[in-house]
Amino acid sequence: MDDALHYYDLGFSEIFIYQNYVVSKIKEGEAILLKHNVAYGKVIRDHFTDRNLVLISNRQHSFSIDPLLYKEVVKLPNLKGIAVVTYDSTKLKSALFEKIFASIPFEIFDSVDEAVVWANDVVASHKTSN
Repeated sequence: MDDALHYYDLGFSEIFIYQNYVVSKIKEGEAILLKHNVAYGKVIRDHFTDRNLVLISNRQHSFSIDPLLYKEVVKLPNLKGIAVVTYDSTKLKSALFEKIFASIPFEIFDSVDEAVVWANDVVASHKTSN
């Protein structure tokens, strides 16, 4: 995450801003609620007002998330995909369940590098189709 354009520590999560994507790393034991979506939305709107992006969730820690929040997340018009990076079977099962609630492309990866390649491809495909 060394080459991030911007970095935020929101208390419940660290956010790394890149050209085509945002990497979030939610902290251990957090329960992600609607109020957290508001904080993410502000950061995303501040940096991606005129370009598309993908959200990459780097699931290094255990936390809980209300899957119904995906209905709110996808309201960001320039959010074109969600990538989740999991490191164990429990987090993988959670991500597979969350995927049901996403109405935009949602993929699960074993590494951040794989997620970044996918994110760049998703953003590039929206540049050519717009």
